Amino acid sequence: MRPSGLFKLPGAAVVLLAVLATCQAIAGTLPADRYVTQPIPITVEIGGARYRLDGLMIRPKGKGPFPLALVTHGSCGKSCRKKRSPTQLHDQANVFAEWGYAAYVLIRRDNGDSDGPYAEGYGGCKTQAYARAARATAADMAAALRHLAQLSYVDGNRMVAVGQSGGGIGAVALSGMKVPGLRATVNFAGGRGGGCLRRGKFDERAMSGAYRSFGGDARVPTLWLYTQNDNYWGPKRPKRWHKAFTDGGGTADFVHLPPFRTKGHSYFYKQAAIPIWSPFVGKFLRQQGLPGQP
Repeated sequence: MRPSGLFKLPGAAVVLLAVLATCQAIAGTLPADRYVTQPIPITVEIGGARYRLDGLMIRPKGKGPFPLALVTHGSCGKSCRKKRSPTQLHDQANVFAEWGYAAYVLIRRDNGDSDGPYAEGYGGCKTQAYARAARATAADMAAALRHLAQLSYVDGNRMVAVGQSGGGIGAVALSGMKVPGLRATVNFAGGRGGGCLRRGKFDERAMSGAYRSFGGDARVPTLWLYTQNDNYWGPKRPKRWHKAFTDGGGTADFVHLPPFRTKGHSYFYKQAAIPIWSPFVGKFLRQQGLPGQP
């Protein structure tokens, strides 16, 4: 895969987007006469074992078939994982549903009401096996995509996967897996090892090496979006990871969004950030021949 460049964000656009983020009202629920919103747990096979994974489907009414947008969350400790719910990404999935997708919020193994055990550990600060952890995340995403592609109203030849933080690096790892019908992945603030970073023990070579290996495997284009004030990764690390991925052979457009509030890492979860990131995601998807923001 050939490397791609960076989306440019002119100063005037930053001001405009900041105004939109402050002023634009975003509906929390789509009109019931035009959209279907329903919890849909799925049972998938991963590594020879079967798991029940929790999820929420939001899609236009009708027979379709609609392209599929898989949306998934970040990674955190055990107590945090148990609080996961598909409704936490309801508004973000709405964006894709409004663009014409069947949008599915996936809760990965050992998060929320999904079966365990947890598979995404990187071994702590002594090991920092980020590539292994991200591929485990991607395995859940791939299994969900294969299952959802069989639904009668889903177009299994037009699928995109979207992830935040741990789910974001998982989406990058997924770009190198053999998933029929997967056309692109989107990485929001992707990475692992925030705890090691805070303790001054972060292994930058391990993370850059993970992204370089994903670039060597990449089969579909990717979009990366990080805020300039990401309180985990800072402004420079994501650019280094992007370079490692493209040096490895992956295709990745990089967007450095303006600072979001005081801590930008979790911007994807905030309603007010939707007008900031959605134009870039819509443009990227249209470039892949998929529906996106008009």
